[in-house]
Amino acid sequence: MNSKLLFSIDENAWLTYVNDPLPGWASRSFTLFDSPSARIDVPLSPGTTTVCSVPFDTTASTRAGARYAPRAIREASLAYSAQLKSRGAIELRNMRTGELLKTKELALADFGDFHVYPSDPLKQIHATAAETCRAMMLSDRLIMLGGEHSLSFASYCGVASAMQAKKQRVPGYVQIDHHFDFGDTSVLHGKLYHGSNARRISEHPGLAPGAMGFVGVGDLTSAVQYNSLIEAGMSIYSIADIRHYGLERCLRETLDRVVTLSQEIYVSLDIDVCDTATAPGTGHVTIGGINATELLSIAAILREYPVVALDIMEVSPRFDSSGATEHLAARFLFEWLYLEKAGK
Repeated sequence: MNSKLLFSIDENAWLTYVNDPLPGWASRSFTLFDSPSARIDVPLSPGTTTVCSVPFDTTASTRAGARYAPRAIREASLAYSAQLKSRGAIELRNMRTGELLKTKELALADFGDFHVYPSDPLKQIHATAAETCRAMMLSDRLIMLGGEHSLSFASYCGVASAMQAKKQRVPGYVQIDHHFDFGDTSVLHGKLYHGSNARRISEHPGLAPGAMGFVGVGDLTSAVQYNSLIEAGMSIYSIADIRHYGLERCLRETLDRVVTLSQEIYVSLDIDVCDTATAPGTGHVTIGGINATELLSIAAILREYPVVALDIMEVSPRFDSSGATEHLAARFLFEWLYLEKAGK
């Protein structure tokens, strides 16, 4: 299979995989925020936000284990859905910011785990793109739970194909990550791996020039690669920029530019944008990342932008016995999905 075929996914391609089995670690035991389960072969009501996941981590270079994230994040989210049900619709004072908020009604449905092909990364990418395209065709907004970051390429291609079919355009792409993930090829994994997802997305012919941004990058990176990103007009805000200008300014300027070029945005959040002291459960040890308060401020900012799809990648519960990392991911989604300013 040619990876370039992903740039134009047929909306019926999901039927190729529908009867394949799931691996033994896949689970539909929980849904995100105890939402109703959805089926990929059944239409949904207009206005529905959908959730899907792919427990795949075969191209992990160091600490594998992100395959266990979807179940862990869903289980962690039940604490917040329990709060919603017990409190009801009330106003809430955000003691981090002083802001007065309220919870809102949300039509949310969870497809559960999509198919996993742990020994065939190319088939995995094609299957995820096909099933994500189908999910996006059925919904207004999509959440993808990884799994490792190679899945973002597949998910973006699926969302882009659905958006092309529905609106004749594809979303811009913003990656919130400690790394660029802009490698071209890996000796271990070839051209499709967790460190090449942004490079592959940048090659999508429907992506408007310059409609790609990176926020939070803080690791060592190839100088040649960095210069090529600058020359290509990418929006880049490093962790040094965040410390100098503040996270809000860096993120808003990136989102403003991308939405001006593309109208809608696909956001990819790699949990290793957080310092390891904040999120130890991930495949990469991050020295000098953002903290939990900054991460949750991202959720508040994203509520103001036309985000049609968001993925959370690289949560690896096995490396965090406290469960804090998956709870942080669930809390991020709760604040993005269910909170809004009071008075609206």
